[in-house]
Amino acid sequence: MKTLFIICTLAFLTGCTNVSPRGEPPVVFYDSAKTADDLAGCIVQSLSARMGMGHRIDTISPGRIFEVHPQKEIMVGGEPYFVTIRVMEQGSRAELQAYGGFKSALKGAVVACR
Repeated sequence: MKTLFIICTLAFLTGCTNVSPRGEPPVVFYDSAKTADDLAGCIVQSLSARMGMGHRIDTISPGRIFEVHPQKEIMVGGEPYFVTIRVMEQGSRAELQAYGGFKSALKGAVVACR
């Protein structure tokens, strides 16, 4: 009985771990002639339309790095995707981080904004 309890507890804790593509290399990146602000705004609108939910822009490093995320949690204990937008010498770069089926939706949203 004690062994069953330990196995169930470990299974529960494993299921509650944070699932995120952070720390993984980007799925793909796109360079754009647009400013980071313009690119981020476009990606928010495009993702919101494609995914059927609102998205937000978080400032990671003011004037240099931003991230686009869903406004609401999609998965308990994780983030299945986000887009990092970096200011480059000329324009900006969108780096896609995603798991599974979210990859194609993200790619389409960013390609529409290049």
